[in-house]
Amino acid sequence: MSRSPLALLAALLVLSTGCTDGEDTDTGTDTDTGAIDADNDGYTADEDCDDDDPDVNPGAEEVCDGVDNNCVDGIDEGLTISAWADNDEDGAGNPGTEVQVCEVTEGLADNDADCDDTDPLLNVDDADEDGVTTCDGDCADDDATRYPGAAEIPGNTIDEDCLDGDLASAGVLLLNEIHYDPSNDDLDEDGNEDGDANGDGVREPDGDEFVELINTYSGPVDISGFQMWDTESLTDETAETFGIVRHLVPDGTILEPGKAFVVFGGGTPTGEFGGATVQTSTSGDLNLNNSGDLFTLQDAAGADVLTFDIEPLSNNPNESYTRNPDITGEFEQHNDNTPVLFSPGTKIDGTPF
Repeated sequence: MSRSPLALLAALLVLSTGCTDGEDTDTGTDTDTGAIDADNDGYTADEDCDDDDPDVNPGAEEVCDGVDNNCVDGIDEGLTISAWADNDEDGAGNPGTEVQVCEVTEGLADNDADCDDTDPLLNVDDADEDGVTTCDGDCADDDATRYPGAAEIPGNTIDEDCLDGDLASAGVLLLNEIHYDPSNDDLDEDGNEDGDANGDGVREPDGDEFVELINTYSGPVDISGFQMWDTESLTDETAETFGIVRHLVPDGTILEPGKAFVVFGGGTPTGEFGGATVQTSTSGDLNLNNSGDLFTLQDAAGADVLTFDIEPLSNNPNESYTRNPDITGEFEQHNDNTPVLFSPGTKIDGTPF
């Protein structure tokens, strides 16, 4: 069927004027303003920071994905966390390698506490809970008794304080003063015999004997189990006291570096003794014979730490023999250069070690 020219003209007019105003959903052009919304997310290009992505616009929720979803303050604002490179995968990060990430993934750590990111054995873990990490020098993080500053036990083949291996027993303690002939005189005429070295108010020849030892090591030393002997108890098989340890140092006896350790034969030691560690013999008697004897100190394993031969100085001194100067000097009678007969726990001049 044919159409008249007027009908065809009317049809063309309708087609050409079918969209006269409003938004063009095909091109994203607002015919009222001319603004473009290419991704059709309701935000035009002048306010949308990515008009090619409908999920990115000022009305979107910001998520941590490496994209500025809401067009505010940059990428992932307020959502990232700090992480550090963890090359040795020990859980501790390398300082100076901080990055911002959405989550800590493989090769990263949530801290910057590693002291050596090439060695997984050096880190801030404290596996044995001794308060010291391998970064702080713990040489045995599976043993809470071994760490820098721990009391070293001489001669047990174990390096407790993580310094240069086990400490040899010989030389760790130095005999600084020894008293084996308490005076029964009253030189100051105060009505009391002068030999009361332990300060309990009674001069008793066995109880007032003493030895004074000094810890010469740079750190604390655990001398638990150390043993003191005289000649009879150690070597004279005919003596009634043979085999009897004159003093067995109790468990938990720890000497700080440079401090004194004093053992009296008996009695009730009374006084400050310069802050020294003070004990009385476990046998009730050091049994040091002032006419000649050999004092022996052994470690817990029975190895000799030191010996002192009394015989060359067995002249019934009625006072102690002490080093002068303390620690480094030769032995002399205490009253040779001081007004007193002994100074257990203190230096020769009465001051603390």
